[in-house]
Amino acid sequence: MEENKKRIRRTKAEIEAAKLQLIKGVENIVIDDAELLTSKTNDNTEMLVDIPTNQKPTEKLEMIVDTPKYEQYSKSEMLFEGKTDKKSKKKVELKINTEYAYDFDELLVQPAAISDISSRSQVNIHDENGMLPIFTAPMLDVVNLSNHKEFINNKIYTILPRAKYGRYNLDFNSKFCFQAMSLDEFNKYFFEFDVNNYYIPYDSELKYNENSRYKKSIYSLYENVKDKLYILIDIANGHQSRLVDTIKAAKKLHGDKLVLMVGNVANSETYKILSDAGADYVRISIGSGNVCTTSKNVGVGDSLVRLLINTKEISKNLKNPAKIICDGGIKGIDNIVLAYALGADYVMIGKMFNQTIESAGKTYLYNTFNISNNSWFTKWLYKDDYKQTKDGEVLNYTFLNRKSRLKLFKVSKTYRGMSTKSVQRELGNSTIKTAEGVERKNLVLYRLETLMNNITSALKSNLSYAGKMNLEEFKGNVTLNVISMQYFNRINK
Repeated sequence: MEENKKRIRRTKAEIEAAKLQLIKGVENIVIDDAELLTSKTNDNTEMLVDIPTNQKPTEKLEMIVDTPKYEQYSKSEMLFEGKTDKKSKKKVELKINTEYAYDFDELLVQPAAISDISSRSQVNIHDENGMLPIFTAPMLDVVNLSNHKEFINNKIYTILPRAKYGRYNLDFNSKFCFQAMSLDEFNKYFFEFDVNNYYIPYDSELKYNENSRYKKSIYSLYENVKDKLYILIDIANGHQSRLVDTIKAAKKLHGDKLVLMVGNVANSETYKILSDAGADYVRISIGSGNVCTTSKNVGVGDSLVRLLINTKEISKNLKNPAKIICDGGIKGIDNIVLAYALGADYVMIGKMFNQTIESAGKTYLYNTFNISNNSWFTKWLYKDDYKQTKDGEVLNYTFLNRKSRLKLFKVSKTYRGMSTKSVQRELGNSTIKTAEGVERKNLVLYRLETLMNNITSALKSNLSYAGKMNLEEFKGNVTLNVISMQYFNRINK
């Protein structure tokens, strides 16, 4: 850029227009009288702005239904046609999906007729990285920079939540530790300009203007990146065309240097569109989380079970399907197992991790007295009753076992939805919006290691019953039996 050329700050709309040109394959994009970006012309590249509505319906997984109670529900769609809208020239239609929406509590995995697995030790539930296919929810009361290594050491992928004022430190960013940021923040760091209107793409060798007052904070995002950046665009409404455009532009500009997780979505067709745009992971479900009230307040969403089934079927026909993340509504270990059975590649957990003593939520004794996670008292409360020695297991306590200790001393953790007003204030939001989440305190039930031992054992046990040697064989490849709520209450001891 020549020194005598005038620098002009551009609006968000103009920047979005530049991104759309990038998607379309325009050879030169010129903004602020400077040639900011060059990409090869591709006449065959189409710009995706509107979500297509002419997609062919995909076949859905058939479930075995043994209970007559459910025979009245048919997998059909009711269509109500109205008059043509004068402005849009489109016929007004109301569609009602009358397919019965199952819940996790109504399903059980049917064992294989005969299983060749004689021991749970034969079953492999880890992925190619030696990790469990589980993510921490990107919540302030679950994980942060202080405790994220505790999760990684227990074979759990972590996602650091959004930071106050968008001040991010990606020194710990890796395939084991994603960073969540809002869509606006992502556009700021990966597409927009600094205060001197210099374009800031993802490039570890990019030299920034010496006079930029944001030089240090922006450069710190990239200076230690040697391979890839792992980013979650954390957005409640993942159905926006703006998100699709951002993914396509980011992937075209950064390629494999950027691994993108996006969501949330509650429409399996949206998963297809985001996958085709280049997303690597898509979070499935809206409103099913323990402290999320979007579905209740806004009246939008779908059954998590139906979403997983339909999304898994769609993924089978995609060239590069994004990984499916079941996000929200995991109430227990059985829900984790069923999420994989329904086709999820990963499960995202919030509440269960919040109920470990290592979680990031503020810790209280009797819901009143703030205590430290690392104090001798909390370590004593949650230490194991037995310890392993050369001669076998021996008692590890002299006064009260852990169950008695936890009954006597009630310890709880704060747990807040990420859209609650207190979280919005903590993130430094200038405008506080209506909350679509709640705040509560959860009892702390276990240490993280204890919880993960329970999850690992249950997963291996279920796969051995189903006759599956690993999770890849298990995912979306089992028979599910529908049970009545009376039977659920019988087994829910």
